[in-house]
Amino acid sequence: SGNGVHGIAPAGGTSGNILRGNLIGTDVTGNSTIPNFGSGIDINNSSNNTIGGTAAGQRNIICGNFVNGITMFSNANSNVVQGNRIGVGAGGAALGNANQSIRMHLANNNTIGGLSAGAANIIGNNGNGVIVLQSTGDSIRGNSISGIGGLGIDLDDNGQTANDAGDGDSGGNNDQNYPVLTSALTSMSSTMVAFTLNSQAGTTFGIDFYRNTACDGSGFGEGEVYLGSTSAMTDGSGNVMAFANLPAVPVGSVITATATDPSGNTSEFSACIVVTGVADISAMINASPFTVPAGANLTFTVTVANGGPEVAVNPSFTMNPVSDSTFVSISAPGGWMCTTPPIGGTGPVSCTAPSLAASSNAVFSIVWNVDLDTPSGSTIS
Repeated sequence: SGNGVHGIAPAGGTSGNILRGNLIGTDVTGNSTIPNFGSGIDINNSSNNTIGGTAAGQRNIICGNFVNGITMFSNANSNVVQGNRIGVGAGGAALGNANQSIRMHLANNNTIGGLSAGAANIIGNNGNGVIVLQSTGDSIRGNSISGIGGLGIDLDDNGQTANDAGDGDSGGNNDQNYPVLTSALTSMSSTMVAFTLNSQAGTTFGIDFYRNTACDGSGFGEGEVYLGSTSAMTDGSGNVMAFANLPAVPVGSVITATATDPSGNTSEFSACIVVTGVADISAMINASPFTVPAGANLTFTVTVANGGPEVAVNPSFTMNPVSDSTFVSISAPGGWMCTTPPIGGTGPVSCTAPSLAASSNAVFSIVWNVDLDTPSGSTIS
């Protein structure tokens, strides 16, 4: 900390340096800055370096520096940056670096974060996020990126880059197209996200999803909390439409996504989409008694539940006729309207209501009578 140029500077064709457990640009607590006047770490013509790691105690805290958190330039290839805090102090305080969080220029095949436990970097509060300029194969996956002045990921260092048909353009990470999120519906148990991607034909992409408290000003958000990933393979025209089943997130949260091709080229973040809620309807049915003689009544208890998080509008259920039995009666909660066969007849029982509140249920008792001529040992369905 407090150096006239960079904090640490692997250079001159060196290779395989390991930088772990350092405080770069902070005091000994990691909670206040003593800036370096250059970058925290400046890798110039140096390859295969490891910055941080996935195990406890291996992370670096890189904060408050007057240029970038990490700079990789001119043959700074195949470096691995994992588990670090960049612009975020040891106690979580915002201690941003003045320019970029990580800048890769003429630096190929670097790994920033990852999907394994402990690999993610926490990146925040810097002027810009992760920059990829005149470089390819730079994988940026699973990190927490938030509170950035510009884009969370910026290919070409020129602001948001629009998708192009067939993804035939070139640039940082080959200007990999980002996914287009079309819906995000959450229940109490999961969030279902629908998306499309247009890119290279016949190629399998890794699609990573992130939750954010809000979308940033660009509309092409950041990636505050990594939610999970799915694979999607484009067809012969370069298109794919798919769904991802993710952990449940609150209604009103914002989701973004990135796409990464088999060579490690990660896209910019997608446009934000706001999560909306759905009702989560289920039905459970029990019969009593378990064994019933011919001519006796068989009672079914039906419980219709809404697990939320939203009100169910016009919920309904239908119970098909019970074999070898005739309808006797139904008891339904208030507000539910039911259609039944005549007493002594057979046919379906259907019930509906205007609504069913989240985290509530409705219980019905439906009685059938087993026909007198039902043979002993018959199975009632």
